[in-house]
Amino acid sequence: MKLTAILCLSLLGFFSFALPSQPVPAKGLFKESQAQREDLSRDPRFILRLKDKLKLSPDQEEKIQARILESETTDIRLTAELKIQEIQLAAIIRSKKIRREQVKQAIQAIEAIHGRLLRNQIFTHLDIHEILTPKQRAMVSKMHSPPPPDGRFNPLP
Repeated sequence: MKLTAILCLSLLGFFSFALPSQPVPAKGLFKESQAQREDLSRDPRFILRLKDKLKLSPDQEEKIQARILESETTDIRLTAELKIQEIQLAAIIRSKKIRREQVKQAIQAIEAIHGRLLRNQIFTHLDIHEILTPKQRAMVSKMHSPPPPDGRFNPLP
C-alpha cells in the first residue's frame, strides 16, 4: 500500500516538475485562451484539434484516434471498477463489525485502480508522442514551453 502511494506520488511529482503547469503556446502558432491551453495539456484529443497546424497525415490521424479510443475505453472501465470498489469500501465501513484487514484490502484495490488510471493517461500521451514526427513534436513542445523570463529572480540557470 505504501509502495503504491509512494510510486504514484513520485510519478505525479516527476510529471508536475517535468511538465509546466501552465503551457504557453509559441507566439502566433496557437490562439487558445488560458483555460483552453490548460485543458489541452490534459486531453490527448488536443492533437486532433491541431491536426491542420501540425499537418498530421491521414495515417497519423487514424493511429491517434485509435489510441485515444483505446484509452477512453480503458478509462471508462477503470472508472466503473473504481466506483464499485468505493461502494464496497463504504459497505465495509458501514458494517457493524469493521475488520481492519478488509478495509486495508479495499483501500489497496482502490489505490491500484488509481495507479492504472494514471498509467493509462501517461502511456496515452507517450504513445501519441511517438506517432508524431520530430518536427510535430517540436511544435507541440513549444506549446508546453515555459514563458520567457520577465526580470524576476529565477533560481534555475
